Amino acid sequence: MYRIGAAAACVVALAASSWAGEAGVIAGMVRDTSGAALEGVRITVTSAEAGAPGVSSLTAPDGTYRFASLKPGVYTVVAEGTRFARAERANVQPSPSGTAVDFTLAPATAGPKFEAAGIRGLIDPGGYSAPANSAAGSALMENMAELKRSGNASASATAAHPCSAAAMIAGHRFEDARRVLADMQGTEAHRMRAEADEGLGRFAEAAQEYESAAAVEPREENLFGAGYELILSGAAEPAAKVFESGLKQLPRSALLTIGLGIAQFFSGRSAEAVRTFLEAVAIAPSDRRPYAFLARAFEAGGVEPERVIAAVKTFAEAGPNDAEAQYDYAAVLLRQRTGNSSAGDLHRIQALLERAVALAPGLAQAHRELGAVYLEEKDYAGAIRAYEKAAQLLPGRCDIHYRLSMAYRLAMREDKADSERQVFTACRSQQKETAGEAGITVDQFVSVMRGARSSDAAAPSCDH
Repeated sequence: MYRIGAAAACVVALAASSWAGEAGVIAGMVRDTSGAALEGVRITVTSAEAGAPGVSSLTAPDGTYRFASLKPGVYTVVAEGTRFARAERANVQPSPSGTAVDFTLAPATAGPKFEAAGIRGLIDPGGYSAPANSAAGSALMENMAELKRSGNASASATAAHPCSAAAMIAGHRFEDARRVLADMQGTEAHRMRAEADEGLGRFAEAAQEYESAAAVEPREENLFGAGYELILSGAAEPAAKVFESGLKQLPRSALLTIGLGIAQFFSGRSAEAVRTFLEAVAIAPSDRRPYAFLARAFEAGGVEPERVIAAVKTFAEAGPNDAEAQYDYAAVLLRQRTGNSSAGDLHRIQALLERAVALAPGLAQAHRELGAVYLEEKDYAGAIRAYEKAAQLLPGRCDIHYRLSMAYRLAMREDKADSERQVFTACRSQQKETAGEAGITVDQFVSVMRGARSSDAAAPSCDH
């Protein structure tokens, strides 16, 4: 596993040639500060044209990426990797011969320390849930944060003035943003105050701001935001009521239906949550969002197996090149599989997981589950490769080192097994000190914490 130092991102841009009307290319490589290639970093290229959607891709195993057939114009290129500072390059012009935009990603700086009595109390297996529920709960909250992040009012901060509230929130200057927004009126001001409060760990106050915005504009993002913040505060039942109320106004909202399922899950009603996620699938069968939540909840609850497997199978078969769909299908089959299942079932799951990692080499969860499949098949070399890749992609996951230790021991490589066991022990000890017995850090579920400012990047002076 490589080590990460601290450095600023760098870019190399080739001079753009004169090429009117000809499609162009933007390509490059992403490394960490030690010079190691980073796989699975999300690269997003967005045109400066108003309303133009961005296109995204994950870096390959060698850290490279490439976007072809881009229209002439000016683009912004953003690199976002788990546990790395977000990096961005503006005013990039693609060229027929290729414009190179390389990144060196520094580690994300530590964000605010959030009180854990809220969401951690819902996820921690020391509470109502079993360990399986804890793993599913963490995955559900991470996915929920991604949904929330896409609807944040500050999402367009890259184009904002550096002293605007949106830019302050994007730079994690939440107290400054709150001061700027204090006397502003309107739904957008409520939403951005909510984001600033969220960044400060004031989740209940953030929920109130979203509810104030929803009272004037009962839009999906306002209602979803209110429920999300209540869940972060540990108030799952009140969050469910918010989502139920929102669905009375927007009964065909897949987003609010997903939110209700999450709130039900954290209220201890996992079976009901699975059925609610199935409703979300029925509302939007071609929308990939409900399927990931359905698969994670099913992994914990295991109810409605025929309906769940049929839904996820249909979506996976309709999108054979959708890596996450292949992974979700494999995950529900793994959950349903019993000791009496045939070897053919395991081979089917293996094929799905291998396809998922071939399509998206940075899909860490698929590598982890593939390691378990190889281990069951006594393919210890395959298990070691899969777990090593998962550990590289998820450096903070202690359980992977434990599994890797088991694989090495079964492969009769005692020295490596002992080494990985020591890594696991040290990892668990550190997690208990910083994140409690369950190893849960609340900031991983906070939507405004994506893209931390690099430690050596100074905030602009906004004095007037």
